[in-house]
Amino acid sequence: DFATKLRGSQPISSTMPSYIPHNVSQGDLTVPVTHITTLPNGLRVASQETYGQVTTVGVLINCGSRYENHESAGVNHILELLAFSSNDNEILVQELGGGTFASSSREQFLYCIDILRPSVPQAMSLLAQSVTQLPSEEQLEQVKKVIEYQYLDMLPEVLLGEGLQMAAYGPLKKSNSNHDLQQIGRPHLCPLESLPNINIESVRDFHRSHLSDPTQMVLAGSGIVHEELVNLAQ
Repeated sequence: DFATKLRGSQPISSTMPSYIPHNVSQGDLTVPVTHITTLPNGLRVASQETYGQVTTVGVLINCGSRYENHESAGVNHILELLAFSSNDNEILVQELGGGTFASSSREQFLYCIDILRPSVPQAMSLLAQSVTQLPSEEQLEQVKKVIEYQYLDMLPEVLLGEGLQMAAYGPLKKSNSNHDLQQIGRPHLCPLESLPNINIESVRDFHRSHLSDPTQMVLAGSGIVHEELVNLAQ
């Protein structure tokens, strides 16, 4: 009948796939514990088994716009928009039933994927590719246009927050009478006036300097066995 066709060939009474956890009462479950392992290259792996059917894996990096200089102002924001930007990656994530998320600030950078448990290995491969792959010039030019559009309908409170941060933490007057922003006072969003000065080499240089050191990264996961995450990280 129609209902059977809708469900597919597998009847609803059949055994569930092995990757779906069996229903267990809360009292019989072990309280989730955060496990942390440091790999030989300095990458820290942290995880917590939450017994769900969806796994979240992400890489948090000690990097942000505070590490930019006058020449690279705005590059951190550009790299955030470039994360998971490949059309092939987007199609793969959709086929796996997952979702991606990237976020940057003045001090941290996050790449994140939500995925069903059986697809974690593919998600980890995609995550590693997104963190390590250098962008192309074509991708950079596309993101520059995105930033221009963002400013057209940006909420006033966002711009106000940027202005307050910069007013509170800079600029500082240097001994040679020049002025320079304190690190934490640098803009989070890429200034429009910086776009013409940003080229592919400045973006790649910032990536190599600040997004490539495993000792400045934490690979974190929830809804996954710690040993599995460590093995995938290695």
